[in-house]
Amino acid sequence: MAMQILTRALFALGALASAGGIAESPPHGIRYSGNLPAQDLIYKVLPTYSLAAKRARIQGTVRFLAVIDKEGRVANLRLISGHPLLVESAQAAAKQWIYKPPLLNGAPTEAITQLDVNFTLYPTIEQ
Repeated sequence: MAMQILTRALFALGALASAGGIAESPPHGIRYSGNLPAQDLIYKVLPTYSLAAKRARIQGTVRFLAVIDKEGRVANLRLISGHPLLVESAQAAAKQWIYKPPLLNGAPTEAITQLDVNFTLYPTIEQ
């Protein structure tokens, strides 16, 4: 499963690079094979359900490939997977997330990572 995610992320990264969305390899940046550590997320906005998604009782995860900039802000999002009725809300929420700035040799740098935005009709405490 982790290998599939990494393969998809690298494929999506190549697609972003060829489309001019991001550089193929950020200068002196970090690539994470999964999500950034949860303790590095310092500000999280929860997504809101659209009325259509709520009525259809859709739950699940919307997954993005993201660039986190030197200030810890989400600088770029590329959809990997997720239900179409959840994507817009997930993107709006994730764009507001703030992380501790990624460090490489003690200096802030860009990071490429996967972001998962979870939707549940009955939220749990962990969210």
